[in-house]
Amino acid sequence: MHNQPLPQPPCLLCHTHEENHNHLFFQCRYSQMVWQALLLKAQVHWPTIPWMEAWDWASTEYNSGVQTKMMGLLLGATIYCLWQERNRRFHDQHFGTPQKMIEDITNLIRDKLGTLRERDEMPESLRSCWNIQ
Repeated sequence: MHNQPLPQPPCLLCHTHEENHNHLFFQCRYSQMVWQALLLKAQVHWPTIPWMEAWDWASTEYNSGVQTKMMGLLLGATIYCLWQERNRRFHDQHFGTPQKMIEDITNLIRDKLGTLRERDEMPESLRSCWNIQ
């Protein structure tokens, strides 16, 4: 018996690279399309960093109440939805589009931000980009 590591399976979202968390959540073509659209909508410049550092960066860069919550929602919802998409492909052979995921995440963030107690204190730019009344 040999002690060679087993090869990693290809990414279920792009089928071109070895799957690992950093690739799946940030480097994959599918993930990048989702991130680009959401970051443009949120008017956020996201640095190219490994996924393990993303939470630290977001909490340091955005440390005012509602902005922090928006960044936490953006990061958490996007990673969660990317993982869900990966699992649906693996278990159910169901393939969603990046556009559908972008729409779902946008609706999720808008709904969550719209229920915050601090909604009245939310900057108009934030209310406008997420279409919060």
